[in-house]
Amino acid sequence: MGGKSDKIETVYLLADYMEEVRPVYGKRVIKQHVTKLQGQSSIIREAMIQGYLEMSHINLSICSECLHAEYEAHDTTERLVSGG
Repeated sequence: MGGKSDKIETVYLLADYMEEVRPVYGKRVIKQHVTKLQGQSSIIREAMIQGYLEMSHINLSICSECLHAEYEAHDTTERLVSGG
């Protein structure tokens, strides 16, 4: 007979099995996610490198055009700090 007792025993056995399997499964899944993220990370890195290379000439132009303003700001600060 023992129907209810058998079901409870089955639940306990299943719980024990899950406790044994979960750490192994979890490690495998985490490793897969880390590997996937590392692949995405290198793709993002390559895209950013490409973007910086493509923007470098624009950044240099902006810097060259604003250099006089930078010098003027520096001279003004020097004058204000020294009281002259």
